[in-house]
Amino acid sequence: MERLGRKRPNLPKGLEDVNALDPTVVVDLAAHQPEVARVLHFVELMLAGDEEIDWAAGYAALEVIEQSAKDQGVSGHELGWWTQPENKRFRQMANSFEAAGIKSRHPGQRYRAPTVPMSPKEGAWFVRAAVSRWIRWLSERA
Repeated sequence: MERLGRKRPNLPKGLEDVNALDPTVVVDLAAHQPEVARVLHFVELMLAGDEEIDWAAGYAALEVIEQSAKDQGVSGHELGWWTQPENKRFRQMANSFEAAGIKSRHPGQRYRAPTVPMSPKEGAWFVRAAVSRWIRWLSERA
């Protein structure tokens, strides 16, 4: 890119977390922990669209992660898997039909879009990063 006189685009936030995962560890965890397989399934559903993501599937993945952490007596926020503002923004997008359309969790105008909407790309990488951090945490505890 630089040789063509163009600035290299910023890498997605969370890419380094995804790249740090060992695929064999992920497969092993998914084979032995149903919640890991479930989260990976939700991520697959979330990413099934071309440029759009399924916000409801991404939200479902985060719900499983949050419950898993809670069952272990910890918080994803406290462990640094996400910040409260970015989690709130993602949830607002996922819940809002106004913001996410038919791939939102709720129909109608009951849930408002966030003041600063999250792009599908940003939402997808938010979920990927959270999933990667959770899986790494699980693998370190195994």
